[in-house]
Amino acid sequence: MSDLPLSVLIAIALSALIAAIELSRGTGLSLRRCITTSAALYFAILAVGTVATTLLASATLPNAAVNLQTGGTQAVAADPPTSTSMSKLAGLGWFWPAFIGVFAFEVLLQNLNISFLGRGVLSINDWISKAREIAVAEALKNNVARNTALAQELATKLARLDEATLNTHVTMLLGQEKLQELERIAENSKANPRLIKALALAQSSYEKASVIPVAD
Repeated sequence: MSDLPLSVLIAIALSALIAAIELSRGTGLSLRRCITTSAALYFAILAVGTVATTLLASATLPNAAVNLQTGGTQAVAADPPTSTSMSKLAGLGWFWPAFIGVFAFEVLLQNLNISFLGRGVLSINDWISKAREIAVAEALKNNVARNTALAQELATKLARLDEATLNTHVTMLLGQEKLQELERIAENSKANPRLIKALALAQSSYEKASVIPVAD
């Protein structure tokens, strides 16, 4: 594999790492929970930008590498260790375009604006920020929907417990006052008291409530 395709792959991998860190930090969720359609779009925008700047860097770095190698050859007699180090650095042709390309894209994010008819339309940084915000919002929304579905599934299971057993678990996990409050809510709303208590358990103390044994 030549240097350029490898540099592009490294740039894409670094883009994926940056996207993963930003989304995980923005949502507070695990990476698996952050994988959404919007997250893929956010990653794609980052990848296109970093690949573009990597290609630009790969076109400008060869001359710098030649200068390093030439300078190193001239300095062999005077300082062999330094010339060897410089030659090794210059030989990492697959790494430097990707490394410089990623950081160059970060610079562009902060400084490049798009104008139309003399008016600033939108900066690249705004585009990236909006894509990240949408990805974060979708991940959080999906996580809420998932947690709600899990809580409802658990509540349906816990509602099969007899009243005395369910009351005991509610008292132990949520307290006596909460039990009395839930009973008042069920009575006033003419709702199923066991389901009301089961939902409260599932929503307020899911991990502990999920290990409560329920006969099939």
